[in-house]
Amino acid sequence: MKNRFRSNVNINAFQFVLILMSLLPSFKSAIAACTINSVGVVFSPYSALQSLPNNSGVGTVTVTCTGGEVFPVITLTTGQHSSTTQRFMTSSTSPDKLGYNIFTDAARTIVWGDGKGQGSAVTVQSSTTNILSLYGQIGPGQDAGVGYYGDFLTVTVNF
Repeated sequence: MKNRFRSNVNINAFQFVLILMSLLPSFKSAIAACTINSVGVVFSPYSALQSLPNNSGVGTVTVTCTGGEVFPVITLTTGQHSSTTQRFMTSSTSPDKLGYNIFTDAARTIVWGDGKGQGSAVTVQSSTTNILSLYGQIGPGQDAGVGYYGDFLTVTVNF
């Protein structure tokens, strides 16, 4: 049974107890395991002269979970800054920042975060492949210097 646990899966103590209890009556139950792949959000060139937000950035997260009867919850970190209220991309050549955010919906109304006060989390189905879109938006009228801007977000599968 020891080989069924993957080193890259984080299970909190409460979840471990539930999994262990489900294994006791029958050893036919499988321990849940998930794989995750992502394609980053890439925006078209941004102009501070645009009066509308730049909604060109779309990425994907593909999550496949097998075993167990779980509904995995997918979360995103705040990135290099401490809030999903306004995430920031930083310049590779200057101290400039460019405000942006990532949303769960194409209308860009629900900020994707941790589900605990820092935006909403997304729940997916187990035992199927879930392809989720990340909808990016850069707000208009930001006077940032010319250059490449980026941020790093971590996608986490909680089950």
